[in-house]
Parts: sequence; C-alpha cells; structure tokens
Amino acid sequence: MAALLVLGAGCGGPAAQEESAAVPPPAPAGVTNGRIWITADRAIPAGASLRSSEYIPSGEALRIEWEKGGRRGETWVRTDPDQNEPVILPGGSPSAWGAFLAAGEAAWVGHDLAGAIRLDGPAEDRATLDFLTLRLSRAVEPGNPKGLRPLGPTSDRYPGVFWDADVWVFPALALLDPGRARAVPEFRLRTESAARALASQLGEEGLPRLGEERRRGRPVWTPGEPIRVLDAIRYPWTAAEDGSESAPGDERSQEHVTASVVLGLEWAAALGLADPDRVNRIRRAAGNWYRLRSEPTVGGERSLQGVMGPDESWTGDDDLYTNMAAERLVQAVDPQARFRLPRDGTTFLTHPGDTFQGYKQASALLTLFPLQDPRAEAESAAMLDRFVGKSTWSGPAMSRSLEALLEWAFGSGAQA
Repeated sequence: MAALLVLGAGCGGPAAQEESAAVPPPAPAGVTNGRIWITADRAIPAGASLRSSEYIPSGEALRIEWEKGGRRGETWVRTDPDQNEPVILPGGSPSAWGAFLAAGEAAWVGHDLAGAIRLDGPAEDRATLDFLTLRLSRAVEPGNPKGLRPLGPTSDRYPGVFWDADVWVFPALALLDPGRARAVPEFRLRTESAARALASQLGEEGLPRLGEERRRGRPVWTPGEPIRVLDAIRYPWTAAEDGSESAPGDERSQEHVTASVVLGLEWAAALGLADPDRVNRIRRAAGNWYRLRSEPTVGGERSLQGVMGPDESWTGDDDLYTNMAAERLVQAVDPQARFRLPRDGTTFLTHPGDTFQGYKQASALLTLFPLQDPRAEAESAAMLDRFVGKSTWSGPAMSRSLEALLEWAFGSGAQA
C-alpha cells in the first residue's frame, strides 16, 4: 500500500491546480516571506493580543478573537481556493502574525493525522504536506458526502463527488486513517441503486452514439435504439448527494468513471472496508454495462465508441485508460473479451490519432496507476518518456503528483 500514498488533489474533475500549490494557514509554518495563502474578513490589528481561537469544521476556517486597547474583535480566516495569487493579510506586524500562528497552532493540536507523515526537506514542503493531511482528516468523514467533493466542505464550486475520491483520495486516506477512508466506499454502496437506475435510464433513452454534426469542435450525441438494461450499473461523473448524475452535457460520456469507482471498491473490500460479496456483484454489473456499451469489431475486439477520456479535451473511440479499465470488468462476465488498445510501434497511445501535443490532464499514464495494468507496466519506460510533462499546468494537480509517483516507481528517483 505504500505506493498508493498520493496526497494530491484531483484525478479527473476540475479541481484547480492552485489547491496543491498553496501554503495554507492551519499548519504552524503557514507564513512564507510575510505572505499567507489565506483570505480574512478583517485584519488583525498590529499589537493585538489573541484571546481565543476555534476551528470551525463546517467552513474549514479559524475564528480568531483578539483584543487591543480594550477593543475586542473577531476575524475569520480561511483558505481561498478561488485565488490564483496569495492574499496578503493586512496588519501584518510581528505580533499580528504571532497571534495568527498561535491560532493555527491551536487548530493543529489534536489534528487526527498530525505527524502521521514525517518529511525531511524544506519547511514549505512540510507545511504543505501537513495541510494536505489536515484537509483529509477534517473534510472526509462517514455520512458526509460534501467532504468527498474536490474542494471538500469549503466550497460549493464543484458540488458533486468525482472519481477522484475513489482512486486518489481513498488509497491515501486508507493508509493513514482507515476509519475515515471508509466514507468513500460507503457513499458508493449507499448510492448503488441510483447508479443502477442511471444505467436503466440511459438504456431506455437509447445508448448515446456520436453523430456527424459538431458543436464547438466536438461531436454531438444522438440517441441510439432503446434497449432494456438488466443487472447493469453506471456510476455518474458528478454524483449528487443522492448518487444521481448532475454533470452537464457531454461530460456524461466519461465512461471511465464506473470502472474507476469499482477499482476503489475492490481496494476497499481487500482492506476490509467494504463487503466483498456486494462489491463482486457490483463488479459483475459494471461488466454487464461495458458489454452493452461497447461494440464488437470485425477483428473480434470490442470498441468503446464516443467516449470522453480522462483528458477531457478529446471525445472519440477507444480511449486507452477507458478500454483497459472496462476490459478487466467485462472479463468477469466474458473471460474471452478483449478491447482495442491504441498503440504505435513505440508504445501505447492515449487514443487513436494521438499527436502527443499536450493534454488537459494525465490520461494514458493512469493505466500505470491507479489501474496498474501489467501490459502498461511492461512498457512503463516508454510511456513515461512519451507522456510525462505533456499535461497543462493549469489542469488538476493530479497530473503532477501522478508523474512524481510513477517516476519514483518506474523511473528515476531524482526526477520524482
């Protein structure tokens, strides 16, 4: 499990890159060159003394009470994921910074995962790592799906649960705090009926097919022939609290999501955090979905047509990660099934026609982790050489943390 420890934000889904770069306030070392990556509703006056501080989990904020010259005040301090640049807290005298850091220290004491990971390195790196573990422990808790959203309970900017939770948040948290990690499979099991209903709904509407018309450079979906869907499951890309699909438009074509959710459930079952029998039933239902959703080809391989891959900037047929992930599930109901896997004379392609010019976020590399497919692992050196550094810096932080993990596992430790 050690290789699963990746405390980055966002695997798919639109979590902003700045989330992972921020040096946040709750960690005691949250000040860098007089700047703090926070926003406050009012300044702490220079020379003020700290009276009390309280951590407010529902808003992931610090409420600081201060006093100066007989005047008392209250300042709320919180991280601000919408800021691209650090916000400078006004009134930044040494005593004000000291009061702020004392409040941060008070919030840090008793933090469930404090000290869970020791890191030798720059203080800023240690502060960031401390914050990431703090965020996990404060945000994710059983029965509260808001904590599984990309920005946790701090923001409604992305009000849904993405597959990040299953293959990025869950393995890291399972290593550090299995009790809290249980929240992820519990949510997926609780919303199983909604996912089955979505499969039936899409079948009744006619499984989507791509037409010739294009809008904003992308093919337009057209309904196919209605089919009756039995014992199949299709998890949504953006799950509302009741498990229904809340994603707009073509994002519903992200067929890699169900396979990723099932992969997370399989990990949970292996760790004793989910019922293995129930997970196996879901696994077979997912295999049934992908068998319905895919098309047989003349060569005998199956093809998943009209999908939006994890890259999210491309829609078409036979995305590598989607097909590899789907194949292992279909083989649970049809052991002889094989899916098309795009490649050239060097190694795998992200998708047919891949030009390697750049991606919104890592996609082909996901076959190395979280999927850990032996065929991809056998070509890891060529895949790292082809894909590392090709994802845009404005995309989710998952890409950079994934590349570091893979460089450590398959490449050069120095590059990681």
